[in-house]
Amino acid sequence: AGDGLSGGIILGTEPRYNLNDQLSLGLRVELAIFGSSAEGAADIGASSSYALMGDYYLSNNDNKRAFAGLGLGLFSGGSVTVSDPNGGTSTELDGGSSIGIVPRIGYELGLIRLSAEYNLAFDETVSNYLAIKVGFNIGGRTK
Repeated sequence: AGDGLSGGIILGTEPRYNLNDQLSLGLRVELAIFGSSAEGAADIGASSSYALMGDYYLSNNDNKRAFAGLGLGLFSGGSVTVSDPNGGTSTELDGGSSIGIVPRIGYELGLIRLSAEYNLAFDETVSNYLAIKVGFNIGGRTK
């Protein structure tokens, strides 16, 4: 997730519209929070994104559907590092915003949606990260 950051949690939603059985379009809104600690220092980072997403379904077998997708959007993020060098406390803030892309692959098993996405911002001030997701489809089926 960036320098000094490791694991975290993602909260998001993505309303989508199925154009046909092979193609869906959606708008993803997401917040990712990361953190890590080392000797004498703690890092906390956050990234939010708004992305227009498109998914192409590679297979359509009784609501078991493999897909690949791509998105384009706006990413914002920041991080804070708090350290204690020899009894004193120092704080570093860093952040920015950027346009970026989101390639992804996944599989739908009825209502359950599994995916892996890489969030790639085009500016170094925003953390890039790999997301492994489990989600649920509400409404919508193959036509």
